Amino acid sequence: MKQVLPLAKAWDINPALEPATDGLPSPSATSSSATSPENQSATPVPSSFDNQTLPDAPATLASSAYVPLTGNERWRYFLKDTLLSPLAYVGAFAGAFGERLARNPPQWDDSFSGYAKGSAVNIAQFAVQESIHQGGAALLHTDPRYLPCRCAGGLRRAGHALEMSFLTFKDNGSKTFDFSQLAGAYGGAMIAETMYPARYSPLVQGVQNGHIQVGANVVLNLFKEFTPELSRLNPFRNRAALQ
Repeated sequence: MKQVLPLAKAWDINPALEPATDGLPSPSATSSSATSPENQSATPVPSSFDNQTLPDAPATLASSAYVPLTGNERWRYFLKDTLLSPLAYVGAFAGAFGERLARNPPQWDDSFSGYAKGSAVNIAQFAVQESIHQGGAALLHTDPRYLPCRCAGGLRRAGHALEMSFLTFKDNGSKTFDFSQLAGAYGGAMIAETMYPARYSPLVQGVQNGHIQVGANVVLNLFKEFTPELSRLNPFRNRAALQ
């Protein structure tokens, strides 16, 4: 039987052919340095805003574990993403325009003065509503945001949007009834009704307005849930990429 001999390296035959290794780390050194703590990237700290990602459908949470809002993040969400949100003011101005078309209240004329009064009332209502909602959420340790569904299928996602119009997440990730959101919807509407003429009652028209706000929250949550699909309908969304 023939014996298989190992292949000889070139420098085993002629030492002059051995490659220079000056200044190069040995394989063992490279392996140890690659696994040393200094060369390992730090583990990213989870952020509560990782829960909100809406790039593509189905919208998913970025991490499997729910991360609650910190105190600073609550302030950031209240100021930047709520009070300074352009959509809030678009809704207030559009609502005031609709009220003037319906001549409600009839005591306010159809001039700019009547429109300005309606806009001011709507903005005040929104500010009061969100102050009650998010202030109550901070006290109850619940999440004031809408978080997209970690699921697929239009019906399931629509059901999630409807469900989360009345429920919210606690700090431990479990669901609970969203008392602060309903309190904000009705509280803001009833307080805003005091700014209308005397015939408008917070306990009558104010409660009715609160019903409208609850319905508006459902529509808004559906819009947020399906924002990725709606964005694809925009014919100008790829224009920036082509320029």
